Amino acid sequence: MSKIAIIGYGKMGKLYDKAISADIVVDIIPIPNKSYFKSLDEFLSARPIIDLVIVSTPSETHFPITKSLLENNYNVLVEKPICLSVTETLILEKLAKKQGMILYQSTLERYNPVTSFIKKNIDFTLVSRVKSTRFGIQPNRVRQEGPVFDLGIHEVDLNKQISKGNINLDFKLSNQNNPMVQMIQEILYKGPSINEAWSKEVAILEKFINNRLVLD
Repeated sequence: MSKIAIIGYGKMGKLYDKAISADIVVDIIPIPNKSYFKSLDEFLSARPIIDLVIVSTPSETHFPITKSLLENNYNVLVEKPICLSVTETLILEKLAKKQGMILYQSTLERYNPVTSFIKKNIDFTLVSRVKSTRFGIQPNRVRQEGPVFDLGIHEVDLNKQISKGNINLDFKLSNQNNPMVQMIQEILYKGPSINEAWSKEVAILEKFINNRLVLD
């Protein structure tokens, strides 16, 4: 059975843990009934055997944490956005390739049954433009990356998948469908071959102008 660690036990960390029941948690606050490390340095010093580390910390910390994990030969799943710049993302991509490790950005919307249904039932050769609007209450917490990097990454990734899809998932109506579990299972099954050029998605976000994302 695969062993998984979670770094950062906030909202997303708790959701991942609920979905896959992590073996180890790294956070400044002790987690009851879990193998626990209070810092990344403590985790790396102990060198536990782990198949996948999930980074669910604030976005501005993704780069240094993920870089340290890859340098220490850990496979990494990073919450979106993977980084806040193309420069940082390219560094991680090159490092993952050099080390032969997994580097994957969370792409939960790909595993949404609605996404699979759209890919199967809509001919996108007949579609010239898609308008996407996201509605929601602004969170109380202030996010450094802003809404473009926080939510726009979904639009960029879905455009790539739906119009040029290369992952086939059957649409099923099931209460047991959990995109997090599906994503993690696919990451562990495919290994480093699942890595993508995440820097291309970040580059699109960096070019956000006049409330528009230009999707090539």
